[in-house]
Formats: sequence, C-alpha cells, structure tokens
Amino acid sequence: MNKPYVECEFLLGDIFDIHAPAKKFNANTVKFGGLYPYVARGSSNNGIRGYITEDTKYLNPARTFSFGQDTATVYYQEKAYFTGDKIKVMELRGHELNETIALYLIPVIRKAFSGFAWGQSSFNESVLNNMKIYLPVTSDGTPDWDYMSERVRELEEERVRELDAYLKVSGLDDYELTEEDKAVLSLSEKTAFDEAGVVEHHSEIRWKEFTLDELFAAEKGDIDLQQKDINDKGCFFINSGVDNQGIKGRTDRPAKVFTSNTITIDFWGNAYYRDFEYKLATHNHVFSLSGDIIKNREVGLYLVGRMAGFPKLFSYSNMATWPKLKELSILLPVKDNGAPDFDYMERYIRAIEKCVIANVIKWKDDVIAATKTAIA
Repeated sequence: MNKPYVECEFLLGDIFDIHAPAKKFNANTVKFGGLYPYVARGSSNNGIRGYITEDTKYLNPARTFSFGQDTATVYYQEKAYFTGDKIKVMELRGHELNETIALYLIPVIRKAFSGFAWGQSSFNESVLNNMKIYLPVTSDGTPDWDYMSERVRELEEERVRELDAYLKVSGLDDYELTEEDKAVLSLSEKTAFDEAGVVEHHSEIRWKEFTLDELFAAEKGDIDLQQKDINDKGCFFINSGVDNQGIKGRTDRPAKVFTSNTITIDFWGNAYYRDFEYKLATHNHVFSLSGDIIKNREVGLYLVGRMAGFPKLFSYSNMATWPKLKELSILLPVKDNGAPDFDYMERYIRAIEKCVIANVIKWKDDVIAATKTAIA
C-alpha cells in the first residue's frame, strides 16, 4: 500500500465513549468455571482471568476495549464480558470496532500511556478522555478506518513472507513428528502417589514433586530501575508482566547483571526462561532463579511450562514473594533413582516445538491462500 496519509491529533474521548462497567464483580467472591469472560487488570490472557456466569444484563458490550485504570492495560474484547474493579469500558464512536482496527489502535493508545509507570496514577474518566492520540485521517479530517485496516493487513502479509523465508533458512520447515516424538507426546499421566512421594504416570516414566526451594536459588535486583532508565543501551531490563515477556527495553544504568540460562518469575507468578543476560526491577519484585536443574534451553522451557499455573495463585492483594514461591511444588519426570529425567524433558520440548511450528505454518499457508484469493 503506497497511499500517503496524514495524521491528526484526537482526544481519546473524541474517539471512544469511555464509561464504567455495567457492574463490578469481586474476584474473591465470583465462581469461576462459567460461560462469560471475566476481565480484570492483569496483563496476561487479554486481561481475562477466567469465566463466570452472572446476570447477563450486567454484561459489557462485545467488540469494545477494556482498560485497566491503574495499569494502563488495554485489550480488545471480542465477546461480551463481565469485569472486576478499576476497569473502564471503551466503545468506539461512529464506527464498528473489529479485530483489525483494534490491532491498529491498541499500540497507538499504549504509546500515549508509555510515559506512565505501573501504579503511578489511577486513570479516571476525565484523564482518559483528555489523553491525546494520533490517527490517520481522510480528506475531511475524520479517522481513516479503511487505511488502518489496510495497513494492518499489509503488515500481516509482510510478516508472513518474512516468516516463510525464516522457516526455510533456519530449517524449521522440517516439522514432521517422528515416531519417537509421537511416543513422548502420547505418554499418559495418572495421579496416584506411592510411598516415596513419586507419581506413577506411565510404565516408561515416573514423576515426583519438587519445591522451588529444592530446585532453585533466588536472587533480586539491587537497583530500583525505572522506565526512565531505558535508553536502548546495555542489558535487557526486565519488569513484571507478560507483554514482551516482561522485557521493557535496554539500559546501561549500573546494576546487578544476571546470567543467561536462568528463569525469572515476577510478583504475578509469570515465569520465563532467559537465554540472555539481564537486569531486574526491584520495586515490582522480579526474581531470578538459577541452579543446576536448568541444564539447557529445552529444560528451562520445560520447567517454566510446569509453572504455568502459578499466575492463578496470585493477585494484587496476594503478590508473589520468594517466601511464598519457594514453598510451591512442580511435578517433574524422574528416573528410577528419583533424579530428574532431563532427557525426557528435552525430547518433550522438541516435540512440542514441532507441533507449534506446524500450526504456525498452517496459519501462514492459510494467510497466503487468502491473499491470493483476494488478489484473484
């Protein structure tokens, strides 16, 4: 798309009707396992904490944005949803919001709030309505929704072409599962403990629970690094959150440097494997976990996969600290002598990666086919 465009300044309140949710539901009193999304202020899973069933007259409209007032997190909600505390609902004025336009608007809105630190301010409706954003416009000065949609599709097609080339050059287009891969993925899991605390899941594999304290040593940062310290120089700076796996940028401000081949876990319980050196925020309690248990990248990825349920245990009123985390247990495959089975972990991760790549390639091929159809 070579179409030139002009950007104009708008107030967020000019583009969106921003209002409180139909009703606020307390996360500590609702019963999860229902039919409708329950959106909170968290930074994972599109803000969806779970699913609940309540009176449908309190559902917020589908195809709107949910905005976390003290986290400045904004997410597109395709389906009608309930919300927790400190969430605002943003309904697009004069045009239907869809996923494509949402993909254009979300980075624009996030950029407007990029100068604010987490918890720095609680954005009420007055503040939100007066935030300035910049959008492409038509000749009559109104937002150019067609341009936004075309631009997102153009970027998607560009990324698909880059992905196609990368997969071929890197050899990742070889994603067929071997018989060994299929065997690893087909191992069933049971839940009965024997007297030694080992879980017998399959005749070929045994499992055992380990506390994080048994597996890792935990360390924290030594300098209170902030968003203002990011200058695109030096080491990666890691804070709490799931956006970009908590990576906020680079900083050369002097601070403790943590080694690669470690795991970080933040005060939400989000765990990520790191294959690079980094520095940590201290005000949001991000921990670096190290130890001989992390043999390599595949084992590191397996371990964080076993921690995937941790975020469900923590919230604003119950943030993760090391005294809490170290008592948590994860289930690991073990050999007959009770030692972790690293070979199984590595083979499992490689098989899972092949499955993921296969799904990516299917998506890529579907996009290319759709593009060819549109051109024809």
